[in-house]
Amino acid sequence: MRDNASKSMVSVNKLNVQNNRINVVNKDNLKNKTNITETEKTENKKDMPQLSGAYLKAVFMPNAQAPIKQIEKNKEFIRDSFDNIDEKSTADLAKMMVKNENKQSLKDLIDLVLEGDVPAYCIYNTCSEAYLQDNIKDDIQMLKTAKEQNLPPQDLMVKNYDSNEAGVNNAKVGDVFSVGDEKNVYIKTDDNSSKRLKFDKDTYFKLFPPVERFAMNQSSMGDCYLISTLDNIYQDTETRVKILDCFEQDGDNLKVQVPNDKNVRIIENYCKDGSEALENYDDYHFINGADGIKLLEDLFGDIQKDRFITAAKKQTYEKIDDTVSNQMKKEEKSQFLKDQKQTVEDKKQRYRAELKYLQNGGKIPEKAGFSREKRIDFIQSELKKLVGESISNTKLTKSLEKDTPDNFMKQINRKNELYKQINNPDGIWLKNGHNSDCDCDWDDETRYFTSRPVIEEDENGVILESKKNIRKFSKHFGDDTTYYRGNGGLAEIVYNTFGMKTKMFLISSDEDKNKLVNILKEKTDNNKNDFLVAGTTSFQFGFDGKGYENYNIVGSHVYSIVPQKNQNGDLEYSVVNPWNTAFKVVLTQKQLFKYFDNISVTDK
Repeated sequence: MRDNASKSMVSVNKLNVQNNRINVVNKDNLKNKTNITETEKTENKKDMPQLSGAYLKAVFMPNAQAPIKQIEKNKEFIRDSFDNIDEKSTADLAKMMVKNENKQSLKDLIDLVLEGDVPAYCIYNTCSEAYLQDNIKDDIQMLKTAKEQNLPPQDLMVKNYDSNEAGVNNAKVGDVFSVGDEKNVYIKTDDNSSKRLKFDKDTYFKLFPPVERFAMNQSSMGDCYLISTLDNIYQDTETRVKILDCFEQDGDNLKVQVPNDKNVRIIENYCKDGSEALENYDDYHFINGADGIKLLEDLFGDIQKDRFITAAKKQTYEKIDDTVSNQMKKEEKSQFLKDQKQTVEDKKQRYRAELKYLQNGGKIPEKAGFSREKRIDFIQSELKKLVGESISNTKLTKSLEKDTPDNFMKQINRKNELYKQINNPDGIWLKNGHNSDCDCDWDDETRYFTSRPVIEEDENGVILESKKNIRKFSKHFGDDTTYYRGNGGLAEIVYNTFGMKTKMFLISSDEDKNKLVNILKEKTDNNKNDFLVAGTTSFQFGFDGKGYENYNIVGSHVYSIVPQKNQNGDLEYSVVNPWNTAFKVVLTQKQLFKYFDNISVTDK
């Protein structure tokens, strides 16, 4: 995962070979000078200039000088065409433009950017060894064809068929198509079937426009795990339907909801106004990319927030149950039954305090060995023996405060307060004198925050406190849901949210590594396309070295990964950085295991 990793780029020195000079000695001259002394050899060596490998290739290799010159021309073209582009992006694009695999498509993409058909972010934040993804190439060609034929690009992106059967027979898996005059569109889900979606063609085009739908840039938030996973699911033609299923058109409004999850966002007038309805979605807190992915990124903040609160509640229940159980056992064994030195009055006070606690709703966990009702009956029975009469709640309430030891009464009150908090969704969080996570003034720069509560005990019993290292907030996150999804996370959580099961493999474990290789080899050998892969890089890799310069590999960052076979039949891996998902790099297995800490394999 990546927490606020900067996208600053390392500057690239201009290649300048014009001032270098070299004396070339031909074979005829060598024949006439056979007796060269050691002194002459030394002097000749001193006179030789220090030459770069790139320059020597340019001089002595017939096909090497042209690419170098072309790269320099490409740099000049990029600098003249784009304002404020950094030197690394300039150098990387210039190098990519001479690769056969990138040449035409990258040129067409740059033309589309310059003509205003595609946003400029689609070409930023990449690296010299990157290649355009196939989905991007297809969209580039589609936009180019639409311009040449003067057609609306949505007509090529969403083809119309006379029937659903015709669409299934002619469309590719993952393609969205329309049927006759039907309003809502369909997606082909596999070779033999399709699914009717809950929106029309125009809304689909607004949510997932060409190129932008496959090219997204992570913002300044630390949600690389989320962006990589959403991109991975959408890029794959068989799982794309999971993303599209999250949207439902309701007149001019748009409903966003992950199936089987309770969290919902309603975007008013989106189906009419498109991106104009998302004016509060700035590119500091949200991706540059398709609106559909941006809306899911936002929604996932709610999902993460719910997940943290649920976990905190569970933790609280378990901790209080453990504490109450231990206290009850201690009281029963040590204080009530076994401590013969207790006076009758002490016993009455303790029984009365415990009785009030239970009658006010206090709970006893199953592990205590008896039920709440049985404990109440037992206490009342013991009190009858001690005072010789039935204890009424009225009398107990009046007399309890004065005849119960202070420490024990504070303990009972604290337990009661904790149980009340558990039933209050907003009250479970910070009890440290600062604003609550779930209900605070986000314009207040002095606010405090923590990811989860920590249950502790003091001399009076259980208390609910925030972490010791409370995070003080600036304007970085902006609101609580952005914090929950933008402060790091695991790709497995996102896959699980979409109903997919994930298995993580640790690269540091030889056993895990061997299992991973065997699984991926078996799947690629049999052309099985029933899985998705993501990985997290080791924290030790920063913003230097060949990993960053050549492959855009940085530490503690989540990437989507696609295993494949090269021409020799060996496994290699297409790796996609969420800083720009339009591009991929190809790593060998050795490189993958060098850079990554863990790899997750997810069943579709």
